[in-house]
Amino acid sequence: TRYYRAPELILGSIRYRCEIGYVFIVFLRPPVFSLLDAYRWSCGCVFGELLKNHVLFPGQTTNQQLQLVINILGYPSPRDIAAMRVTTEVLQSKDFRDDTMKKPNPGGFKMLVKRADHNALNLLAKVLVYDPINRLSGPRFLENSYFSELFDPRTRRNGQRIKILSKKDFECAIAGDEILTGSTTTDTSEM
Repeated sequence: TRYYRAPELILGSIRYRCEIGYVFIVFLRPPVFSLLDAYRWSCGCVFGELLKNHVLFPGQTTNQQLQLVINILGYPSPRDIAAMRVTTEVLQSKDFRDDTMKKPNPGGFKMLVKRADHNALNLLAKVLVYDPINRLSGPRFLENSYFSELFDPRTRRNGQRIKILSKKDFECAIAGDEILTGSTTTDTSEM
């Protein structure tokens, strides 16, 4: 749906790659594409919803959806525009020109998700970026310090021990990616 649509799709990119999101699945065939890469933007939006307890970017129209993203991320740089594979004609249209879009909110994600801690906001800012290749994938997402307590056997929630993710669990998840893509992108030797 619109709320989870990557900005490159909103801007009409027609040269799809695996970084876009769930819409992409029907256009690609393994081994070109990884499920972890395909869901980056959409997963970032869901993570933001968990932090906010509400839809992160609730645009009522396609243009408003993009405006909400720009309010937080700022207008895409020339490098971002190239990475999103968006045509110059689209960006020069009256709907998407830099001078017609509102300027970004200086508070960024902190203004959008007021109660989230610093680590959560940093993680969100690493997933929700314009450049599809620079969006964190599943393994890199879980390696972020925000999730470090999941790997700590001393972690207790509500006084109860929680099932801890082990290095073996993480390696199994990566092995599943290897089956789909033919390669891994994460070095687990440091865990």
